[in-house]
Amino acid sequence: MKIVFFLLIFLAQVANCQKDSIKTYHLPEFELGQIRLQKFSNGNKIILLDSTIQKNTNSLSDVLLQQNFIFIKPYSPGNLATPTFRGTSANHTAVLWNGFNLQSTMNGQADFSLIPNLVSTQTKIQFGGNGALNGSGAVGGTIHLQHLPSFNKGISAEIGLQNGSFGAFRQQYSVEISKKNFVSIIKFYNQSALNNFQFQNNFLPEKPVQTQQNSAYQIKGLLTEHFFSFKNHHQINVRYWLQYANRQIAPTMLASKKQESQTDISHRITSEYAYQKNNLHFISRIAFFNENISFQRPLYDTLKNVSNTLIYEAETKIQLPKNQLINFGFNNTFSVANGNNLGSSKALNRTAFFASYLVSFLNQKIVFNTNLREQLDKGSVTPLTFGFGIEAKPFKGFTFFANTNRSYRLPTLNDYFWRDAGGAKGNLDLKPELGWSQDVGIGYKKQVGNFIFQTQSTIFNSNISNWILWIENTNGILSPQNIQQVWARGLEYGGKITFIKNKTELSLTANADYTFSTVQNISNNFSNLVGKQVIYVPYNKGFATFLARYNKTTFMYNFVYTGFRFSNEDNSEFLEPFSLSNITLNQDINYKKTKLLLFLQLNNIFNKQYQVLAMRPMYGFNFNFGLTLKFNQPNKLT
Repeated sequence: MKIVFFLLIFLAQVANCQKDSIKTYHLPEFELGQIRLQKFSNGNKIILLDSTIQKNTNSLSDVLLQQNFIFIKPYSPGNLATPTFRGTSANHTAVLWNGFNLQSTMNGQADFSLIPNLVSTQTKIQFGGNGALNGSGAVGGTIHLQHLPSFNKGISAEIGLQNGSFGAFRQQYSVEISKKNFVSIIKFYNQSALNNFQFQNNFLPEKPVQTQQNSAYQIKGLLTEHFFSFKNHHQINVRYWLQYANRQIAPTMLASKKQESQTDISHRITSEYAYQKNNLHFISRIAFFNENISFQRPLYDTLKNVSNTLIYEAETKIQLPKNQLINFGFNNTFSVANGNNLGSSKALNRTAFFASYLVSFLNQKIVFNTNLREQLDKGSVTPLTFGFGIEAKPFKGFTFFANTNRSYRLPTLNDYFWRDAGGAKGNLDLKPELGWSQDVGIGYKKQVGNFIFQTQSTIFNSNISNWILWIENTNGILSPQNIQQVWARGLEYGGKITFIKNKTELSLTANADYTFSTVQNISNNFSNLVGKQVIYVPYNKGFATFLARYNKTTFMYNFVYTGFRFSNEDNSEFLEPFSLSNITLNQDINYKKTKLLLFLQLNNIFNKQYQVLAMRPMYGFNFNFGLTLKFNQPNKLT
């Protein structure tokens, strides 16, 4: 099977999204939450995730596990899932929801299992460090979750139901009212699973087959979005996202049965105002995030931590003569938290100023952009962050791109102020982590009759200094320290072949990458780690997807491969490579104003036993099936 996979890899392009069959109407002149991504990211590798896979999966972690651009580390199905992007850590991937960073102000991470796919109708992955564009945390890359409003569609309603193995259940309801100058959407969702699957425990002498314990979860929420466009030049939106999650924490394969669990409750409120006239485009946005985490340990005290974050940002884009654009603005983020592990309330107030410039030549065959950001933290100026990118199309079908970027990650509230009874202690003297990255790539696209050929290759390099690790000091106290430097480098290759004729579409997509991420320097106490691969960074990984669509019936085969990963810092222990095969069948049935979508997913069809993280078992063969009923009443023509 591995030989088949690597043959597929050399066929064609980086995985591109399958286009939805329903035409929608946007107001493209208003780019709420995405000016910098759309206009000042030339020279960056950006991928649009496959919507065919995304609409049949529950969370961001699920869709990324099948499109293996980023290595996702789930602790168990439906539970905590964190990323490893281009050889970096879980803190080094920024997640922007309509322009606002979802990384926790306390631990600096985003839990991908708690991000349902329905919050984004367009998910893009931006590769490499982009601190000047996206701020703190954008060291390995950035994920952009966006929803663009569709005006004048009428009234739509949608009901989705799904059942599956191990008690998996999902329900989703939405109503949308779309008028000429107004869109209002409300969505409800509820998903749960018992996760009582069986696995072979290779860590016990007789390798018995056991049943996963204490791994059930339930996640439910409400998302409502409202968009207003008036007087041709103004647009405003308001969003509210409420989510409740209760998840049991499964023990490792060697741990005794435990009854630990965690409850996460979050409130996210955002609003944006945009004005555009002639060559001027102004955006002002504000957000308030409230996150409550409660960790329950039977026979022990319940640990509670609460954080509140207020974000305000404003930026202005100006079209200059001779194909030039400038953009400038500022961001202020105020965070406050309290709880068992912080003691009294602790706060951070951070302000950043940013600017971008773009110029194009030869009828946009060559585009150059530069980005700058200056960050103020704890009253001090951090090192200037900047980036340069260039994109050129000298020959028909070919695209060359390159960039160099400075990035950074600021210490979190936990890094600065953490306290616990076991002796762990934060460090107020921490410095920001600093990254320096470069990309060079080439893409090619050509259509021959009914065939479309696409391919792209990228070489990347990244150096990160002041990497923060939690270690024991001379007094035996666990504390974060700036003690490590890491060098990550590698090659990414992908391709796609598509055949389209009448009602038939066939496509083959493949992607592979090779990553070396090694410790270059570390404090003398850990000098034996120099030259070692960073923990849980696979040397190689990739995926291939074959899609066949005739009329309204779709068949898809997805193959995912993950190579060796070391499970400890000195590289003395590792996890075996694994490959997974998944099959999806979709059937659309249209009747007048109603559309019925039926789907069946067969995952891990060869029932492979594997671990993504050491001593954390994952699903064997499992299935999901469901239906989605959609209704649309178009507006009357006037």
